[in-house]
Amino acid sequence: MWKVDFNRLFENYTNNRRYQESTVAALLFGNTSLAEITNVLFGCLSDFDATLDLIRFIESSLPSNVSFLGTLSLINVEYPYDLNSLAVSVESTEGFLMLFADTTSLEVRDVDSILKLNKEIALRPSSMKSCYDLLVRTSLWLNVNVNISGKKNLDEVSNAVLSKLDNIESLCFTFSNNSFVLGGNEVIDAKQLNKEMLQISGCLSNGKKFVDFTPMIPVKKNSGDFLPKLVPIVKIRKDFAVFCNVRAVITSVAEIQSDDGPTDILILLRRALKRTVYLTERCLCEFLNFNCERLTNVRCSVFSTNNGLLSVVYPDIQDDMVLRNYRARLHRIFNLPSYKPILRPAQSLQFNPEAQKVLQNPHLHIRSYKPKGKVYIISGSYNYHHYMQDGINDSGWGCAYRSFQTLWSWFVLQGYIDKPTPTHREIQQSLYDCGDKDAMFVGSQQWIGSIELGYCFENMAGIESRVLTTNSGTEVTGNIRQLALHFKTHGTPIMIGVDFNESTGEASFLVLDPHYSGDEDLHTIITRGWCSWKMPSFWKQEYFYNLLLPIPPQNVI
Repeated sequence: MWKVDFNRLFENYTNNRRYQESTVAALLFGNTSLAEITNVLFGCLSDFDATLDLIRFIESSLPSNVSFLGTLSLINVEYPYDLNSLAVSVESTEGFLMLFADTTSLEVRDVDSILKLNKEIALRPSSMKSCYDLLVRTSLWLNVNVNISGKKNLDEVSNAVLSKLDNIESLCFTFSNNSFVLGGNEVIDAKQLNKEMLQISGCLSNGKKFVDFTPMIPVKKNSGDFLPKLVPIVKIRKDFAVFCNVRAVITSVAEIQSDDGPTDILILLRRALKRTVYLTERCLCEFLNFNCERLTNVRCSVFSTNNGLLSVVYPDIQDDMVLRNYRARLHRIFNLPSYKPILRPAQSLQFNPEAQKVLQNPHLHIRSYKPKGKVYIISGSYNYHHYMQDGINDSGWGCAYRSFQTLWSWFVLQGYIDKPTPTHREIQQSLYDCGDKDAMFVGSQQWIGSIELGYCFENMAGIESRVLTTNSGTEVTGNIRQLALHFKTHGTPIMIGVDFNESTGEASFLVLDPHYSGDEDLHTIITRGWCSWKMPSFWKQEYFYNLLLPIPPQNVI
């Protein structure tokens, strides 16, 4: 029985249709050992060879525990080739999955009809929550010289990069305390290995734990010729040749479960590196003719999407239009939304959160709150900016500046803005530039409010905002339905969430307070109420409140 997340399947179909493509089939990817179909990716599979190439590209972009499983075809549709022939891309042709659906069922999200069409496969609807306990990451330094003086530049690039694949199969791996070596001769206790990995694991901003593994080249007396040479080799040639040096840090991730043994983890790490090397070769070949001199670097990033983790290799170029077109193609391939960023560099997983100067998403660490009704909170991530950061004493006047910095960080982390967080002075300068303030305001310690922040967003980033004006604290609670709709529709921070019971009228507000002036101490911030759920009485009856509701741009990727 195969588990399928039908909500994700239908969402992918809808996203694919937004690109106005003629959807004729879908490719299935998943985990055979867990009987999970994790990805159902729709597209126009009109050419056999191009589809085989697409399968390898998608498979290489997914976690190394996920592989190609089969196809989903539409009934009453004629195909230019037999989709069963794509079984050459699976490890065992006997396990090739062939699912069926009709257009109407996909459009109206009729799960029962699809289950009936595939009753021999025994599909089971499942919300595909991650069952993986840990992410493991490894990196490899790629340094190759490519002969670009001839006419076969693409072949030279491909051969130079893919020559590294054989070396990966012999790599061993260890982590920070070097207590275990995966791939060595020692027998490793699986329980002890998993225990130590959890002890030394770091934590991503989304709460997921990860462990870094370092690849090592095994050295023995009789290593043989299959291992890479450990001494530099100088080749002298008499003819004229032009070489391009390609350097990149190949970063790969794999998802593991608590019952995965040392051998399983070793296989996943090697496979992950091989896949990223292939993605690197694809990227270099695709952009070689665009600007060869610039392709001395590529960037490897990992993104968390509705379709799971995606590894993406970007060329290190500055042409925004070229990069946008590349992202647009990736959005189509992976059935991602066509109207918002998903794969921008700022949205990639950050594996060194300790390097951050400010806390990220502190509300995720609130454990004791019991909802009164339906909870609506922000979508995505943000940085918590508050008094006294960056060596600036703004206590008593800088709360709106800090709120603006928090809002700005949300737009950066969601990929809408690629500019650094503005300083107090830059915010003031923007208000002077747009004519709201005079020259004396720049460099002052004057307080500003929500209206001014709306001007700054428009002037500095072209982002529009709504202002919800209330004349008392009671009116804030009276507008809770508008706030809930904003979080549901746009997801940008206001305060950063609301909880509302339609039946009883009970309400709470998740508030991130910029008036905090202490260190980046998560425990203090949560337990002392600087980031916490507040009762309606938090909003003072005698005060008026202007709430800024920033609106994310549409059709931006």
